[in-house]
Amino acid sequence: MAITLKSWLAREYAKICSNDHRLVVEDDLTNNKSGVIVNKGKLTADDVTNSGRIVNDGRLVVEDDLTNKKGGVIGNTGELTAGDITNERGGRIINDGVVTADDVTNNGRIVNNGIITDALTNAGTVINNGIYNADVDNFRLHS
Repeated sequence: MAITLKSWLAREYAKICSNDHRLVVEDDLTNNKSGVIVNKGKLTADDVTNSGRIVNDGRLVVEDDLTNKKGGVIGNTGELTAGDITNERGGRIINDGVVTADDVTNNGRIVNNGIITDALTNAGTVINNGIYNADVDNFRLHS
């Protein structure tokens, strides 16, 4: 079973569940504050912007940009693939699965207990308890 949407906006208190099925968003997926996306199947979108909570226990494919805003939390125990990932200040990514991206810009917090493969530009915090395969550029801005 596949569900195809032109675009999807998960408003406050909205919940999207993809259980053992495919959900295809042909354009952008926006998860606002207090929104929850639970994926146990396959979720595909061009761009994803998250200010709420994403729980990925399946396969999440972001064709272009995944942006995790301040207050956004992404928990991954499945497979997450994206072109570019931006984790803004105040954003959290907890990986217990596999994350693959071309580039990751981190100004928030990443906790890796699984496998991450990317090119990382880091001004935030990365706690690595797993395997992190990356070309890394670490920097801190001083005030």
